[in-house]
Amino acid sequence: RQKYRSTVQQILGADYLSPGNAAKLAGALSFASSVTLARFGRPFLQPIYSVAAGRDLESASIRFDGEERPKTGSSGLPHRLRQALIWWVQILEPFPDKDFSWGRSHRRPIYDVFTDASAEDRWEGLGGVCFAQTLSYAETFRVDNTPPSLEVYLPSKESQKVRIAQLEMLAVLIFVQLFGPRLSGSYVRFHIDNLSAMYCCLNGYSGNSHMARLSGELWLVLLSYNIVPWFQYVPSKLNIADVFSRPDKVKIGNRLSLRFRWRYISPCVLFTSEAADDSLRVDLGGRRMIKK
Repeated sequence: RQKYRSTVQQILGADYLSPGNAAKLAGALSFASSVTLARFGRPFLQPIYSVAAGRDLESASIRFDGEERPKTGSSGLPHRLRQALIWWVQILEPFPDKDFSWGRSHRRPIYDVFTDASAEDRWEGLGGVCFAQTLSYAETFRVDNTPPSLEVYLPSKESQKVRIAQLEMLAVLIFVQLFGPRLSGSYVRFHIDNLSAMYCCLNGYSGNSHMARLSGELWLVLLSYNIVPWFQYVPSKLNIADVFSRPDKVKIGNRLSLRFRWRYISPCVLFTSEAADDSLRVDLGGRRMIKK
């Protein structure tokens, strides 16, 4: 782990990667990805494989969220390659050690997490519920309308009118970041009612660039908190998180919370800095991001 991380940092420092070294690095990182809980990281291997094959990453402008990214000069690393290498430096920091402890699986607590998203003309809501093997004393969160600071994780409404798949994944990511300290060192069964989002979480990859980014961010947080996930589909009618993803069901959520003593956890801390009035910051993928 540290060897791979040091190699990537040296490449970033030298601002150069030859095709031969790119092939070796891609093989090493591909192996590292394959031995983890899911083969995540494939979107961030593609630029390295492109360099190994001699393809020019600077021949076309890189666009994300409709914004053209500046390109590095021919003497340095292309922007797309540099961002992929930076991601690998971040993911290799909390990467699992090679030493495994046998016979300790029963020591991990088990949680059941239900997440959901709703996309209407009037709102785009997110919600989740976490059960600790009992119906009572669950913990919930609710976002009645996705804040502007999270738009960087979503396609523009002009390019994609209904963004429900990305919103479903965003709900999972927010839940893990918000409840990560409580879920540290546990088994978590995620119940998701959107097949595209569920398989993207499971595989750690998607052909959609926004969903691929969300899955990468998600696995980064899961590794940092030593959470062992299990992703499975749940029919929408059986997803209790639907109540907390819709602003028109607030009263139902309040009644359930009162009856079963569920506790609401505010996600606002993720959307703000240490100063409560700063709404231009978001902390999801294990690091602070500032929206420009």
